[in-house]
Amino acid sequence: MEEFEIEYKLSTLDELEDLFSDLLDIFRENSEDEFTKTQVDAVFRIVHSVKGNSKACDFEELSNVSHCFEDLLLKVKNEEYEFTKEILELSLDYCDEVSKAIEETRKDLSFKPIFTHLLDRLKNYEPSRSEDNSVVEVVDEEPTPALIKEFNSNEETKNTKILLVDDDENLKILLSTQIKTYFPSNIKEACNGNEASKSCMRVQYDVIICDFQMPVMDGQTFIKTLRENYSLNQKTPVIFLTAFNPILISDAKVWNDVFLLKKPIEKSKLIYYMRCALEIKNKQELAS
Repeated sequence: MEEFEIEYKLSTLDELEDLFSDLLDIFRENSEDEFTKTQVDAVFRIVHSVKGNSKACDFEELSNVSHCFEDLLLKVKNEEYEFTKEILELSLDYCDEVSKAIEETRKDLSFKPIFTHLLDRLKNYEPSRSEDNSVVEVVDEEPTPALIKEFNSNEETKNTKILLVDDDENLKILLSTQIKTYFPSNIKEACNGNEASKSCMRVQYDVIICDFQMPVMDGQTFIKTLRENYSLNQKTPVIFLTAFNPILISDAKVWNDVFLLKKPIEKSKLIYYMRCALEIKNKQELAS
């Protein structure tokens, strides 16, 4: 393993440890088993980041177990499942096992952790009908001005500029319809990365949705070009569409604020990632 690759992997492990520190802080704050929806969202975002960072660095086992946990948390977010004490225990076990795996990986970068039992529990979780499996309360926050603004979608997103990059015309129609249902938007389209690059030189977008496999210039090359060249959209959040597990460029900067969305596309995930991307864009604008 070359020196730059070792440094990159160790740097990623540092980032993962920081993420797990934040995750454990959230659970410590809730000793009385009461979670706000914002905290559930925060747990989901952290696990999503762990999955993405691990994937980009070829820590496949860490990425896979985080992906399974993310799927379970998404069902909690979408209110398909209640946040039971069993899910809380699963969450703590996930933190414990993955934290230990990160420690061992730091000692030996070729270490391959085994999460067989944890994966089985995550994949096969079904809500218990037993009265003993009591629900951890997920409470609504006070309706602060920020939250009121967040849910006032017509006011918040009427000028949202979205670039949709895909060579599949039917998929573009489907995505446009779903997005406009929740986010009244001005959507521009491109058929490949080359067309998208030209569009990004002229227009600053709020969100870019991009397919992986396209003719002329694929999605990964387009995102790399976008991040490396100074342009209006160098930091624009990207939702990256793929039907398989692609081999990604090992450059963390390329994947900053990029959400990987697997096909076939679930509307709930698309809408959630859109909200996350717009939240990132809003923070960028406030910081500028």
